[in-house]
Amino acid sequence: MRILCLAALLLGNITWMYAQEIVIGGKLGTGIARFGGSSELGLSHKSAMSYTLGGVVGYKFDEMYAVFGELSYGLWGGREKGYLKTISASGKEIINPYEINARYMMHYIHLPIYGKVYFGNPRKMQYFASAGPYIGILAASTRTLSRGGRKDEINASTSNIFKPLDVGFLIGAGIEFPAKTKGGYSAELRYNRSFSNISKNSSATLVNSAFIVSLAYFLPLK
Repeated sequence: MRILCLAALLLGNITWMYAQEIVIGGKLGTGIARFGGSSELGLSHKSAMSYTLGGVVGYKFDEMYAVFGELSYGLWGGREKGYLKTISASGKEIINPYEINARYMMHYIHLPIYGKVYFGNPRKMQYFASAGPYIGILAASTRTLSRGGRKDEINASTSNIFKPLDVGFLIGAGIEFPAKTKGGYSAELRYNRSFSNISKNSSATLVNSAFIVSLAYFLPLK
């Protein structure tokens, strides 16, 4: 964690000195989140809506290369559904007769740093590809759980289920219109995924996985 923070600070100082153009802005996005990995026996992963909102700073070295950093709030998570199974001491499989339907809402503060490569006319419209790491700090998480169609537990805290830190990577692609005196716009499709297990449960190995479509507006500073 310290190494990542020092690297981000050093990168920021270097890019500030040598950037040809600096832009700041905000972005808003929505998409689909889903847990990856293996859940508890008998349960399967389902998709849930995801949202993101935040600010962005970009350092453009030339017409082709840039580095960006963000500070954003993201609502990720997912759903699990199925009939929970357990294995008895004799090795017999026991299936719970009540169907479980759980919805997890995970509130993250995200800090991604990523590079961009541009293609096309920089004075009209450019295509770009992006990739880089992110850090997600879990601010809060809740679960809505139903068994057999009956809600037994609503908005219960899940602090004992998920780890407080999520480290992962992102890849994306999109289009961008140049930031002139009145600002510029971009649209991006991005995929995010955890590097490692975010679950504290020894019987489950979960990772965050999300596809996000976002729109951004930015202004030039330099």
